[in-house]
Amino acid sequence: MKRALCLQRREAFCLAYMTGIGGSQAALSAGYAQRNPRNAHVMAWFLLKQPTVRSRLAELAEATADEAIMTVIQRKVRLSEMARDPDSKIDPIRCIEELNRMDGLYHNKKLEVNVPSITSVSVTEKIKRQIERHNRE
Repeated sequence: MKRALCLQRREAFCLAYMTGIGGSQAALSAGYAQRNPRNAHVMAWFLLKQPTVRSRLAELAEATADEAIMTVIQRKVRLSEMARDPDSKIDPIRCIEELNRMDGLYHNKKLEVNVPSITSVSVTEKIKRQIERHNRE
């Protein structure tokens, strides 16, 4: 009976944690740390270290991702459909740009070049000296 209660609490913790309320609140809502609510964060930390809890959270995250979140392919297909649809309210060029970003075709790296300021007189003098040295040799 005690083991079943423990498993029920862990499941309740996992379900509450997946809603995004945080570890301490999930522990409290699952019935942990009822005697001293200030220790809820300690219990949450302990639970999140348990392999069974971690694997259950991974299962829940995968199930949630499968149901609610579009895959990369689905997003690309949707953007392609919007780009091809003449009645779409979204600019097809923006859809194509987003597809290109997703494929890594755009690089948003800024190139910074530090060029020391050189006067033309000093450059010509250096060149003249180098030519003179070369002619001497």
